[in-house]
Amino acid sequence: MRAPLSPPLPWLAVSLAAGLTLATPANAQEGSAGSGPSSESSAETTPALPDLRTSEEARPADAASSAEPPSSESPPSEPALQSEPAATKTDATDDGDVDAAATEDGPAPDDEPEEQRPALFTAEYAAEMQRRSGRVSCGFAFGFGGTGSTLGLQCNFPTVFIDDADVSLRVITRLNSGDYGATGPYDPVWYNGALIVLRSPVVAGLFRFYGGGGGWLAWRPDPSTNAETCRHVDGDCDLARDVSFSGGGFSGIEFYDDLRGYFIEIGAQGGAHASRMDSGLYLFAGSNFFF
Repeated sequence: MRAPLSPPLPWLAVSLAAGLTLATPANAQEGSAGSGPSSESSAETTPALPDLRTSEEARPADAASSAEPPSSESPPSEPALQSEPAATKTDATDDGDVDAAATEDGPAPDDEPEEQRPALFTAEYAAEMQRRSGRVSCGFAFGFGGTGSTLGLQCNFPTVFIDDADVSLRVITRLNSGDYGATGPYDPVWYNGALIVLRSPVVAGLFRFYGGGGGWLAWRPDPSTNAETCRHVDGDCDLARDVSFSGGGFSGIEFYDDLRGYFIEIGAQGGAHASRMDSGLYLFAGSNFFF
């Protein structure tokens, strides 16, 4: 005869223990509300859990509670982008040289455009030379007058304009040193005077003709009384005279190159020197600078 089955006491105990375990969190929360000091001490000893939220999820809350400036990761502004082409100015040239003068501040002073002169043999060039020829000019002249070598300075002042022609006042100072290569005493004569010059229009911007005449006061700084120096046809020379007045006339041609002119002129003059060594034909060449 079989023995009666014993009740399943072990399994019943396990089931009760499991039921108590599942009910413990809820009961613990209810008890923690009224536990007092014990719950506070447990909260202090419990370590804080890390914030496992992603940056995308945390950004709205952080932006509302933070007053910090924008992050440095923001895109660059337009000025920073525009400054990049300026850095290419220091690139090496075809010859391998670096243009050190070109910086981000701007081009070098040498890169500034210069005033260009119009092309030769054009209407613009002729008009420009005509305009420049009407300016005040000063220059030098050298040659000979009579039998004496001469060197001088002169200035031209346009005073009356007739269309493209003009009437100018020329102020001169010249020194006639006497016969070239003479072995006698040095007896020069110094001229100071004014001439009236009529000048034609500039032809094709290249040259123009002119002519005129006037007078000058002559002075001998160191007069010589050597009779052998007299050139008068009658042999009658007042060699002691140191001041005299004379004059002459001339015609010439002047060539232009930008702000400079070159001239050659021929004429005749009376003798201001007591020996008459400066009378007769004279021939001058020289250059004028326009201002």
